[in-house]
Amino acid sequence: MAAACAVFAEKGFHEAKISDITDRAGVAKGTFYLYFKSKEQLFGALLDDFTYDVLVAFFIPGAEAVESGGEIRERFERITSNALTMLRRNKDLARIFLLEGGAWEPEFEGKARAFYENLAAATAKNLQAWMDKGLLRRSDPLVIAHCVIGMIERITMQWVAGTVKGDFDAMVAEVVKFELYGILKDPRAAFGEV
Repeated sequence: MAAACAVFAEKGFHEAKISDITDRAGVAKGTFYLYFKSKEQLFGALLDDFTYDVLVAFFIPGAEAVESGGEIRERFERITSNALTMLRRNKDLARIFLLEGGAWEPEFEGKARAFYENLAAATAKNLQAWMDKGLLRRSDPLVIAHCVIGMIERITMQWVAGTVKGDFDAMVAEVVKFELYGILKDPRAAFGEV
């Protein structure tokens, strides 16, 4: 799977051949078929692993116990840092998922769409709970969830493409500040004078 990930990242899904993957892995072509029926099945397994890792990075327990804007800021910093760290560690998978997503087969496109819908729904649930507590201004939590996910996705795409560089912690802090300053009911209480 690691060899496939590297080959897909270099050549793209459509250009990659099973022989490229087996050559990279140092195994016979027949060995490939002991584990996978097709290149599509292998790609699907990589996609499943990646989306699982992203979900784990995004969700930390305890959202229901949050009682202040500062706690929301801390959670967003942890989540953003977790997600960006995971994506940095899995740069090839991130490249495949984020940069090649539009060229996928319909089966993979459907998986990606379901992943984003599930991630946004779970994020919106937390946002709604915090709105109900008066910690966030009233808004459409699903729209805000997509915006938050989109910001992390976009900065990751630019990092994978090599156009964003710099101090990682400063980048996380800036993303979180941008995400939260517009949705916290009292951003000054969470950030101080900004």
